[in-house]
Order: sequence, then structure tokens, then C-alpha cells
Amino acid sequence: MKIAMGENVEIIGAWQTFIDWWTAVFLAILSQTEDPRDRRGLVYSIESLLTIAICTYLCNGNTFEEMEVFAETHREWLREKFGMQSVPCADTFNRLFQALAPEAMTQLLSELAEHLRVKTPNGLKTIAVDGKTVRGSVKNGRSIHILNAWAGENRIAIGQLAVDSKSNEITHVPQLLRSLNLKNAIVTADALNTQAATAQTIIDGKGAYVLPIKKNHPTHRSVITAIMDDVARTQQPGFEQVEKGHGRLETRRCWATEDLSLFLERDKWPGIRSLARIDRARRLPDGTESKETALFISSLPADAATIATAVRQHWGVENQCHWCLDIVFREDDCRARTRNAARNLSALRVVCLNILRHSKVKGSLRIKRFRASFDISTLEQLLFP
Repeated sequence: MKIAMGENVEIIGAWQTFIDWWTAVFLAILSQTEDPRDRRGLVYSIESLLTIAICTYLCNGNTFEEMEVFAETHREWLREKFGMQSVPCADTFNRLFQALAPEAMTQLLSELAEHLRVKTPNGLKTIAVDGKTVRGSVKNGRSIHILNAWAGENRIAIGQLAVDSKSNEITHVPQLLRSLNLKNAIVTADALNTQAATAQTIIDGKGAYVLPIKKNHPTHRSVITAIMDDVARTQQPGFEQVEKGHGRLETRRCWATEDLSLFLERDKWPGIRSLARIDRARRLPDGTESKETALFISSLPADAATIATAVRQHWGVENQCHWCLDIVFREDDCRARTRNAARNLSALRVVCLNILRHSKVKGSLRIKRFRASFDISTLEQLLFP
């Protein structure tokens, strides 16, 4: 099918807009981060290599060898768009990702997220923070652990920080949060990170928090359980939701209160304003039923609907980010572990996940990658949605 002249001009203009933005992002990164490679014999620019790496991930590739294959099979396209005259080998990509400072890749992730992010109508946003172990990166018996910050409304990762192990999350979550814009954000985390320092960081950033109280705070849990049992016994839930899907029926009810008079340790929690309880009941197709109760502290007013929605959206970081990194990008199969390679490739996968989620190409994440692997026009649609 022939392309009309006007359409051709539009495509060229869109590509040029992407190139201009792409170059600007890398210039901002490179102004703060030096190219780690030896200048002697340097052939390929850092932005060219990173662009090829991103295109490879978008086209169903995962390894340094596949980056070389992508460059080889798209030689003419790369020459036309980037002026590349030769094909970088797998070792070139390997050396780059080993040497590149992880801060450069996380800055790229943040820049891209800001570019894709759509402002929410009411100004509020949810940010879920959770960690994931990259199991294939094991070295000397240890694997790297990655903290991801997930924007629920926009379904994109907006920040990342690598830590040595899951036990180190507690001290690193505030560091990750300080790198984000928390104004008007509702921040959620798992029970491990229900810490006063985390709450203080969120309040300092002009945000709000909803944090679970579990067995790692036994005194708090027993007191809040008694308080919320009384609230649930004497009041109707402030929020109730029934969902049907995949043959199961799930009911969620939420109660919230601003009466903290019986919570004597409330002063330990910066900005605390309310307590909440969420009851979940699930019935499976075979008739099996399960129930659970979760307790929370929050700096929000006692708005049960807002609190319940924030808690519900927290699972997006698991279902829509970590699960997809494992299943779609096969992150746990990646064996890159030398120097900074594992951390940098983890950030690159999240960059590509964000691009795939916000593209207008039809199909699942898997289908988008599959189509881009043999259709260059699909790849170009992914690059400038």
C-alpha cells in the first residue's frame, strides 16, 4: 500500500520528534555521568548503543548476542536513522552495561516515565513501592534486589533503586522516595517498610501514606485490631466492593476512623490521621471460601474509599510490573552479573515495559514484542506512541 505524501511527512516528523527528545534525555544524563568507556578507539556513541539495546528488548530479544543480531539485521534502518556504518558486537554491549553507572539508567527510567505520565484529574496519584530479587544475577551466593516505584493510575514504573538484599529494603526505601515527586501522592508499601522513617520521608515530600500493620509490629497490631473490631461492630463499612472474575467472587469492605485516642503510640508515626481495616472474602468456583483482614495506618483523613483504592492499586507493582518482568522479559533467566550489568539491564527492562504499556499497538505485551520483531513499522510505533 502506498503512503500519501502527507502521511509520510507526518511519520518523518514523529520520528524526528522522538530522536530530538531521545537525544535531549541522553544529553541530560551525560552532563552528569561520564561515558565510562576508554576514549581510545571509541566507535559507537553511548546513545546509539542504548537505543539498539532498547529496540532489541522491544523486539523480543533479551541478551547481548541478540542486541548484536538486531543491529546486524537492521543495519540499513540504523544507518538511515542514526548514521551507523558498522555493527557493534555483543562484547561491546556487555562492556557498556558493565561499566555504565546505574544512576544513569535510573535517570533514563525517570525521564521516560515523566514523558509518558499523564496527570490524574483530581491531582492525586498512588505510588506503590516494592522489591524484587533478580534471581539469575546470583554471584557469591547473593542476588541483587531491586526496589521499584510504581504509579498506579498510569501503570508505569517511575523509579528504581538496587539494594544488596531484601533485608536492606528498610534503609533504602526512604532513599528511593526522596528521588521521587511525592506531592499529592498516596504512597503504599509492604509491611516490611512500615517504618517511622519511611512515613517521615513521605510527609516531608508533601505526600500521604497508607501502610499495613502486620506481625512485625505486634503491639500496634493488637491495639489497632481491638479499635477496628469495635468500629466494624458499631458502624457500616465506609466502602464496599463486589467483583466477579475468573469464576470467583470477591467482596471487599473497608472501615476507617480518625479516633486515635486509644492508640497510645500514635506519636511515633509522623502525620498519622486515621486507622483502617479491610475485610476480604473470596469464593472460588468449587465453593471454597476464604477470608482475611488487613489493618492499616494512614496520614489520610478517614476516607474509606480512598484508602481502599490505594491499597487495591498497590498490587499493581506485583501484577503489572514484577510479574511481567519475569514472564514477558524472562528477567530471572538473565545471567548478566559482572559489575553493573545486572542492575543496568533491570532498569532497561523497566524502561521497555513502560514503552510497551503506553503504546497504541494492539495486543498483549508479548504480542507487541512479537509483532515488533518482524515488523519495523510496529517498532517505530512503540518508540513514539
